[in-house]
Amino acid sequence: MKNVKYFILLFALAFVSITNVNAASITDVKYKDNKFQITGTGTGEVQIVVFDKTNSPIYMSTVTSVDGIFNSTLPSIDNIVEGDYTFKVSDYDGSNVNSKAIKIKSNKIYVQKTEHGTVTVDKSEAINGKKITISVTTEKGYKLKSLTGNYYVYSEGAILIGDPADMDNAYIASGTVTKKDLLISDNSFVMPDDDPYTVTIKAEFEKESIKDVVSNIDVTNPQTYDGILLYVIITIIGISGLILVGLKLKGKHIK
Repeated sequence: MKNVKYFILLFALAFVSITNVNAASITDVKYKDNKFQITGTGTGEVQIVVFDKTNSPIYMSTVTSVDGIFNSTLPSIDNIVEGDYTFKVSDYDGSNVNSKAIKIKSNKIYVQKTEHGTVTVDKSEAINGKKITISVTTEKGYKLKSLTGNYYVYSEGAILIGDPADMDNAYIASGTVTKKDLLISDNSFVMPDDDPYTVTIKAEFEKESIKDVVSNIDVTNPQTYDGILLYVIITIIGISGLILVGLKLKGKHIK
């Protein structure tokens, strides 16, 4: 009889274990492209709640698992900043609560010094997925030749000696730093998903040619090139309305 009781108890424990195999559980959480991506296991509908670093709930959703697995990409949540975020999932009835925390870090943005113009960014550091806007101001008589960027991914324990805004002349005292290209489009870029890293923006300016200067001249907008005033003169001939546009250069009329 005693053996029968042990068998019944073992059977019950095994049954509980089997029934909890598909209980709500988080497998992985990532923050990419300004959105949280969550994967896990569960049966039927699973509840997801996101808590910020103050342990306040900031988002709640329900997702349906398929064949015991769920994948959910949450919509962009405003005001995500550096800090710890906790994700809790449960079965739809609130049972089998499981949680997982991730740390979101901000990464620094540097602008390399240059001549004949200035470059600024709207944020000196930001978390992954955030859009950064670049502003460029050129010195009079110069134009932007190129605007490029790189980001440098640091291995654990990496030590840099030098200016992170001038990585070409910096020295890696320990660990490794991997250089990667940064995609800049319409004077903006999105912070990459690697971590940790630093971003360096580089600009190069060059002297305007006389062709560049002339292309900006109109009747109300004279230009100066090497100290020479360039402006448009208009001559109307007869009543036909024929207009001749010329360029005044050192007192000479060029047609």
